[in-house]
Amino acid sequence: MEETYLYLEFTFFCILVLMALLYRISHDPDQSHSNRAFRRVLISVLYVTILDCFWEGFNGSQIAYGRQINIFVNFLCLMSYGIIGYYWLAYVEAVLTDIHQKHPNASPYRWLPLALCIGMAVASLHSGWIIQFDENNRFQPGAAYPLIVILPCINLLMASYKVIRHYRTANNPQKKEDDIAMLIFPCPATHRRHRLQHQ
Repeated sequence: MEETYLYLEFTFFCILVLMALLYRISHDPDQSHSNRAFRRVLISVLYVTILDCFWEGFNGSQIAYGRQINIFVNFLCLMSYGIIGYYWLAYVEAVLTDIHQKHPNASPYRWLPLALCIGMAVASLHSGWIIQFDENNRFQPGAAYPLIVILPCINLLMASYKVIRHYRTANNPQKKEDDIAMLIFPCPATHRRHRLQHQ
């Protein structure tokens, strides 16, 4: 229980930081395509972080309709897996696009992992092959759960490939530093923890 409170406290701190960043970007005079894309990334991370708080709060809950609430929260969480990957790739493409181009060179298939995550989330409402709940209303991963975790990594890997390719051709240290920052960002941003209780 103490570990849960510490985790929630840390998560609330992350939410405050994300909200502060969003406020700053929203009031930034520079409303370029890349800045707008990054704002969508922050919103998606904030959305997933808030969902994680609900997941932590209702996992194992014994309140009335606790199982139904848990199923719904996990349904939203499963859909959220693909959201950050989708918007992160869109942001990377916006940053790496020539500033003279009106529209970024978008990957035509970046929506596919997100669509698959949404489809699997819907399927999870009627089957236990992705998520299950034990007699104590605690989350248990189904046999296909690793697949819905891996799917968003497709967009993240595509984004990393684009950044690495740009890094190799960057002609000044500042651009290289920006590329390194973009390679590092997805690691903490997409972290979502499922704490499983050992029987």
